[in-house]
Amino acid sequence: MVELAGRIVGIVGRFDAVPSRLVAAEVARRGGIVRRGLSRRMSLVVIGHGALRQLPDGRLRDKLERAKSARAPCLSENAFLRDLGFLPQIATHGGAMSLEDLPAQAGLATDLVELLILFDVLQPVDDRCSFRDLVAAREVARLLREGLRLPEILEGSGRLAHRDGADQPLTRLKLACDGGRLARRIGDSIAELDGQLRLSLADHANPTADELFEAAEEAEQAGDFAAAEIFYRRYVDIDRTDPIALFN
Repeated sequence: MVELAGRIVGIVGRFDAVPSRLVAAEVARRGGIVRRGLSRRMSLVVIGHGALRQLPDGRLRDKLERAKSARAPCLSENAFLRDLGFLPQIATHGGAMSLEDLPAQAGLATDLVELLILFDVLQPVDDRCSFRDLVAAREVARLLREGLRLPEILEGSGRLAHRDGADQPLTRLKLACDGGRLARRIGDSIAELDGQLRLSLADHANPTADELFEAAEEAEQAGDFAAAEIFYRRYVDIDRTDPIALFN
């Protein structure tokens, strides 16, 4: 279990499983402090599933590098929620192989394996990977070889797993590449994924607080400070307890 007393926890991306206010309350109960985004004083970084939208343009990799430079360990959303007691623990399985051996066995670069762990596609225990982890990593490697991009694979598999069951592993989703697009194999047929990919903030009638904060960060990073101020103000209207957004 992660020790939180006196530590500053930086949250990157929204959480899918638990409202952020409940997470912040539990961290505070354990003597820690939650901060949205990264700071120089952070001692732990948690990657929410919503951070996936920051992967295509390199923003997430930049933040992971900042965390590494600050020597702040990174945890996935599920791993952190298990530590807080919001999700059940994974039973110790001994593992089919060490985490260090997985990239070579799966045919993936080490940094890609790290991303799969941060987005809970792989869930090693005590640096040991189960056979299911190995098969899932090989599935991702296959889809990448067929021409799909990692964000598309993670987005589609995450959406389907959430719909079909919280513990539905990627290996059971039967994903396929059909004409350069992510699809699903059902029997002998290829089917479209149900639903659409996430819309941009401009297409949402009622964006969430997390979407507004991420949009403000994007605008600020792009130098559009007028738009960033609008998004930050809209965010503060929803959550007046976040001093960082008000400061920004």
